[in-house]
Amino acid sequence: MLHSFYNGIENIFKRVAQELDAGPPEGEFWHRDLLDAMMVLGKARPAVLSGELGERLEDYLQFRHLFRHSYVFDLRWERLKPLVLGCEETLRLFEEQLDGFLRSGGAQGE
Repeated sequence: MLHSFYNGIENIFKRVAQELDAGPPEGEFWHRDLLDAMMVLGKARPAVLSGELGERLEDYLQFRHLFRHSYVFDLRWERLKPLVLGCEETLRLFEEQLDGFLRSGGAQGE
């Protein structure tokens, strides 16, 4: 569930980057670079999310990496609990900030 949660958010970021930036970042750290890019002003768009929400999403990105590159038996509830319990609030914040971004027209000057 946590993996799918972050992947869904990341897919939205990829779409924003494709439509309003020069495309999603490339290279070994593109996932991290994409999240970072969404927290700052782009050439043709405002920031998609606040630094505070970006930091919160960073924890989900780190989980995504662990999930993809580790064995399932390495997962520990103590580390997952804050992510699981914070998922609903994180989604609420994301929806609010994404709505604000979309209401702004998504592109500067519109």
